[in-house]
Amino acid sequence: MVGLTDRHIGRRNIPDMGQGLAGHERYDSLYVLAQRPRYIILPQRKHMGVRVNDDMQAQPVFQRDYFYDGLAFRRRD
Repeated sequence: MVGLTDRHIGRRNIPDMGQGLAGHERYDSLYVLAQRPRYIILPQRKHMGVRVNDDMQAQPVFQRDYFYDGLAFRRRD
């Protein structure tokens, strides 16, 4: 999600670009979830000041389709 070499994410317009943690400002949680990745690696702690973490974990599809397996969030198949 963060740092993906992906045209969609890399070209997203971020209105307050440069105000957040460098390298962690361009993301699109719904787009990433639509790709149905098997694993998503996020810190377990929420509200770490990195918006992408909180945004991903707030998505209903993430909450429904992913569970923490001890290393990463794994998609339920």
